[in-house]
Amino acid sequence: MKMNLKRNLATITFLFATVTSGTHVPAEEAVPALLNVNTCARLGLTYTVSEPGTWNASIHVQQTTPGLGCALAGMESGDQIWRINNQRVRTKAELQRLVAVSPTRARIKIKDIRTGQFQSKWVQVRQFVSPLPGAPLPGAPLPGAPVPGGHDLTGLWKSSLSGTMNFTPTQWGFAGNSIVPFVGSSTMDCRKLNDGSYRFTYRNYSGVADSGHGTLRFIGRNRIQGSVTSSSGIRANFILTR
Repeated sequence: MKMNLKRNLATITFLFATVTSGTHVPAEEAVPALLNVNTCARLGLTYTVSEPGTWNASIHVQQTTPGLGCALAGMESGDQIWRINNQRVRTKAELQRLVAVSPTRARIKIKDIRTGQFQSKWVQVRQFVSPLPGAPLPGAPLPGAPVPGGHDLTGLWKSSLSGTMNFTPTQWGFAGNSIVPFVGSSTMDCRKLNDGSYRFTYRNYSGVADSGHGTLRFIGRNRIQGSVTSSSGIRANFILTR
C-alpha cells in the first residue's frame, strides 16, 4: 500500500512537471516545490518560501496577477521580498500578518533578481478579495444595479468633526482623501454594501500616524451619517454634508 501511494504520487508529480515546464523534474524535487507555493490574493501575488524554518528563509515572487498591486508596482517573477512596512519578512505567517494591517497599500522592499539592487515600492492592497479580478466584491451590488435612493458618494463633503472628505470612483468602489486640521491627510478605501451603506478603511500618512475603519450611511441626498474607529480603539460619530 505504501509503495503504491509513493508510486502514484511520483507519477502525478511527473505529469504535472512535464505538462507545466516541458521538462522532467524528479518527484523528490517537485513535491516540496508544489507544497511550498503560496498565494496572497490581496496583493495579487503567488510566492514561495526558500529554506523555511531557518534563519536564511526568504520569500520569492513566483507570479503576479495583472492589474493588481504587485503587478502594478512592477514586481516580477524571481524578485525577493525582504521587508513589508519596514519589517523583515521570512515566513508566510509574517507576510499575511503585515499585509492584514495594511488597509490600502504597503511599502515593500525587494531585491531585484535581474540587477541585484534593492528597491522600495508602494503596493496597493485590496481590503476585500474578489474571486477573480473584475468580479463583484462580497456584499457589493451587481454591476448596473441601481444605487439605493439614487445617492452618490462622489465629490467633496464637509465633516462635523471639521475638515473635509473627498471621494472619487474606482474599479472596486471609491478612493477617499480626508483632511482634518492638526491631524493631517488620510487615504481611504470605500466599498459599497448591498444596503447602500459603505464600509471604509483609512491610513494617515502625515500629521498624527493612525489607521482604522468605519462606516458611512446616507440619511439624505446630501447628508451622511458616519462612524470611525481607530486602530487604538477610539470611536467617533460624525455627519458629512455638501
